[in-house]
Amino acid sequence: MMKFDRFAPFVFVVAVLSVVSFSVTESAADEGYEGVFDVDWGHEPGNGPGKWGVADPGWTLFNEELGQSPIDLANLGAIELPKIESHSPSDQEVAESNQEGVESSGTAPAPAQGAEPAGSETTNGDKPESANDDRPLIKNTYFSFAIGSGITHIDESEHRDDQKQQFKSFDLRFGQHFREHWRVDFIHANEGNPYNHHRDGFAVQATYLLIPSNKIRFEFGTGPYMSFDTTVDEETGEELNEKGGGLLTTAAMIIPLKPSTSGFHLRLQWSNYLLAARANGNSILIGVGLDIDNSSVVPRPTKKAFVNEFWVSWVNTKINHGGPETTTGFSADIAKRFDHNFALSLGWVDEGGYNGATDRQGLTIQAWKLIVLGSRFEARMGAGPYFAKDYVEDDSGYDMKGIISIGVNFYPNWKVVKHGFVGVSLSRVIDRLGPGDDADLFRVSVGSRF
Repeated sequence: MMKFDRFAPFVFVVAVLSVVSFSVTESAADEGYEGVFDVDWGHEPGNGPGKWGVADPGWTLFNEELGQSPIDLANLGAIELPKIESHSPSDQEVAESNQEGVESSGTAPAPAQGAEPAGSETTNGDKPESANDDRPLIKNTYFSFAIGSGITHIDESEHRDDQKQQFKSFDLRFGQHFREHWRVDFIHANEGNPYNHHRDGFAVQATYLLIPSNKIRFEFGTGPYMSFDTTVDEETGEELNEKGGGLLTTAAMIIPLKPSTSGFHLRLQWSNYLLAARANGNSILIGVGLDIDNSSVVPRPTKKAFVNEFWVSWVNTKINHGGPETTTGFSADIAKRFDHNFALSLGWVDEGGYNGATDRQGLTIQAWKLIVLGSRFEARMGAGPYFAKDYVEDDSGYDMKGIISIGVNFYPNWKVVKHGFVGVSLSRVIDRLGPGDDADLFRVSVGSRF
C-alpha cells in the first residue's frame, strides 16, 4: 500500500497552484482592482505619458525618448486652407439649445463651476456626506510576522509540559489582494518544539477580511499546509525527517497603530495545524503587520525575452538532523518572468559537499509567485522538483527530490545595474528516500532583471 507521505510534496504543490490560479482568475474578473503591474494608461500623474512605457511590456518604445508623433513634423510644407468663418450664437439661441437638451435627455445641465450640485447634503461645511466614510482602503499587498507559543497534542508523553511549543512558534506571511476583501497569503510557519518534535512548514491561504471600522479588522484564512517534523524513533534511536500534508487555518485581529494611514498594525493570531495521521496543534501569536499601497509604484519593465532575470547565491546548508554541521555552497539561477507576477526558474545548486549525512548537488526547476512590497521590495515563494546527485546516497545517478523557497528581494536602484537586486531566502530540500535527509538552504543572492 502506497504511503501518502511519499507523495505529500507533490500534492502540496498541486494544491498551491490551484489556490494561486483561482486568485489570478478572480483578479482578472474583478474590473475594480488595479494590480501594481497592470496599470491602465491615462493622463493622471500615476498613469500619464511619463509612465506609458512601463505600463505594458508592448509599450517600451515610449521609453526611447525619440521624436514620436502621428504627424510627420519633420517634413511639413505650407498649404492653403479655406478661411474659417466664426459665428457667435445669441443669448436666445443658447437658451433654446439648453431647453432642447433637457427635454431630450431628461437631465438638467451641469451647475456652474463652484456651485453646489443639487441634492448633495454636505457636512463640516464642504464635504458630501458620502465622503465621511473613513474606513481604511484595502491595500494591494501585505506583510506580517508574529511569534508565540501553544500546544501540540503529541502521544509520546503524558506530561502536559511536553506538549508545549516552548515559545518557538512563528508565522511569516506575504499577501496579495485579488478582491476588495480577499487576499491570497504565502506563509512559512513554525509549530514550535514540543517534546521530541521540531515542526514547521509552508502554506498558501485564501484570507477573508472583515472590516467593521477603521479601528479594527478581522481576518480568517485557510489553505493547504506542507508540514515537516524532525523527530527520533524512540525504539530504534533513528533520527527521522517526517513530512505530511494538512490544513493551516488562522483567525486574526488587526489593530492599526497611529498614524493609521501608515498601514502598520498590531496582529493577534490563532493558528490551527490540522494534519493527516499526525499530532495536531494550536498556537497563539502576536506580532506586527503592514498594509502596502502600491497604487503609485511604477512597475519595473519586463522584456519579452526567453530569459529576463538571473541571480547567484551564497548557500549555507543545514541538514535537518541534530548532529551534522553546516556547509557552505553556491547556486545560480536564470528565470523567465511572465505577466501577473509569475516566473519560472532553472538553477544549479551545490549544497557544499559532505556534511555528515549527504553530499548533494543538482538541478532545480521552480515556479514562482512574486509579490510587490512597495517601490523597493519584492517577496517571492516558489516550489518545484530538485534533480540531485547524492554521493553518499547513490553516486550512480540523479534522484528527484523537492524544493520549496520563500524570500525577499531589495532593489537599491544602482546606477550601473538599474534593475539589480540583493535578496535573502530560505529553501527546504525535501528528501523522499529512507529516513529523509531534508535540508534548509539559507541563501544570500545578488541578481538583476533585464
